[in-house]
Amino acid sequence: EPRRLAARNIAGFLARQLGEKVGERIGLRVRGESRTSAATRLEIVTEGVLTRMLQQDPELAGVSLVIFDEFHERSLH
Repeated sequence: EPRRLAARNIAGFLARQLGEKVGERIGLRVRGESRTSAATRLEIVTEGVLTRMLQQDPELAGVSLVIFDEFHERSLH
């Protein structure tokens, strides 16, 4: 759960900076939880969610930019 906790924390932090709740311009998607809306412009996801997204749609249609943060040796695949 550390990755899910980190994703929730950063989504909450960024949303607060905008004076909003998670699910408005800043979205969150982790296993078992998704908070997005039509207004979502930045979505924080875990590695597992991103992997599933890529498996379902290798071109990530509708996604303009992917930013990777915190690479770890155990995740180099």
